[in-house]
Amino acid sequence: MQRYVVLGRNDNVLDYREAEEFYRGCSITEITDEEHQIKDYEPYAKEISTMKYAVCYIDLDELESQN
Repeated sequence: MQRYVVLGRNDNVLDYREAEEFYRGCSITEITDEEHQIKDYEPYAKEISTMKYAVCYIDLDELESQN
């Protein structure tokens, strides 16, 4: 499944270069001048509106019993 990743060049929590390397080849990556969170979603509205979302339920009790 292709991922759309928006990374902030001015992020002071995550190094966008490491994230870009991690997602290289398996995502569409866009580098912005944002920080750690996107404050203006308007530039990404078209891309977001076309995304298909998958919901996943994780049973924590089941995970603990497997360990």
